[in-house]
Amino acid sequence: MKYMSLDSKFGSNFNLPDEMLEKLRRDIDRQFSAETGLFVGVLNGWPLHFQRKPAQHYEEYFRSEHPQIFDYIMEKSSPAKVAEYNLLADEYNTDLQRLNAEEWGATKVKFLERVLKLVNG
Repeated sequence: MKYMSLDSKFGSNFNLPDEMLEKLRRDIDRQFSAETGLFVGVLNGWPLHFQRKPAQHYEEYFRSEHPQIFDYIMEKSSPAKVAEYNLLADEYNTDLQRLNAEEWGATKVKFLERVLKLVNG
């Protein structure tokens, strides 16, 4: 499930009603991987196969896409797994700059497999 960025729709000063925040928290709870300690929603921020753009760090993605519930997501997330995810994003971004288009296709698939395994377990 992909959530729309509330900041982009309503502005950064928009405050969600308590009942909507509670619903979002329940949705987040359902989408947390107990095995990995990561919110699977981060996969919505990973560049698609045909996109040649940098991957965001875990915190950057949620701070920009879910500012109203960022703290809740980070409290539930495993610091060690977040660090591992961020290292994978850094490695991806380094290879993105280094590889030509032909080499990039096969490499991107390998990164996608690694991030799926990290987030989903």
